[in-house]
Amino acid sequence: MKTTIKSFIIAILCLMAFSVNAQRCAVLDFNAGSSIISQADLAGSYAIFITYFRPTGYTMVERTQIDKVIREQGFQRSQMTQAQMVRVGKILNVSKIVVGDINFVSGKYQVYARVINVETGTIAATEGATFATSSFRSSMQSVAQKLASKIAITETVIGSVSLSVNAGEMYDLYESSADSFLEYLAGWKYLGAKDKRIRYTDEQLYDKLKDKALREYGSFYPDLDLKDFKWNVDEEDAPDEVSYSQVVGSSAKYKMKNRVVRIYKCSATVVVNQK
Repeated sequence: MKTTIKSFIIAILCLMAFSVNAQRCAVLDFNAGSSIISQADLAGSYAIFITYFRPTGYTMVERTQIDKVIREQGFQRSQMTQAQMVRVGKILNVSKIVVGDINFVSGKYQVYARVINVETGTIAATEGATFATSSFRSSMQSVAQKLASKIAITETVIGSVSLSVNAGEMYDLYESSADSFLEYLAGWKYLGAKDKRIRYTDEQLYDKLKDKALREYGSFYPDLDLKDFKWNVDEEDAPDEVSYSQVVGSSAKYKMKNRVVRIYKCSATVVVNQK
């Protein structure tokens, strides 16, 4: 006999939960180049750039977090070396750091932005432009969008995967005494509930589902990932048949009643990220 589901969906993990699909990216303040420009120009260039720099597949780190790390490391914002930038990126746990330079030469702005791969310390992509004051905003927007497209991560859905995990049972335990016929006739003596169920964490369930996805798709897509991972738990009544077990070192026999089986059900979309 089965009961209705006692517990509905209790965990839904999106991109942020395990960072399943989204990498992290941080944009540092733009630096003044060889020519002298105002702080307003620097601040304006950064503000426009960060507004339109939204590469697909990345989560952007807030500026307050970036400033905090730079301050804690004692780095000079306008004089940071590439090694120091990589250090900041590693502390922020990002895969990409974006830096930029802006000059004002012969009545025109010159902007050069580049993406640094934090893991390797190398330049992953660059973009630049030269433009007049009248096109400042549109040109900065263009630089940001073009650079974002160069590091964008696109998803290809290759299938789906689901899994049911039997996590054991909870039951009430009753005792039959071989020494007391009257007690036997009277029924079972209640000993208390015994919980033999396993309680899985989000991470454990995710790992089990990821392992199944790799078994099914991994030979063709070794770098696959999971998207829209979710799980719920069902609790079902076990069959009503009487079940006995002999306890070692005791003459007592036991009957299990009110048996409830816990089953975790997981599902996700299987994707491949392509740069």
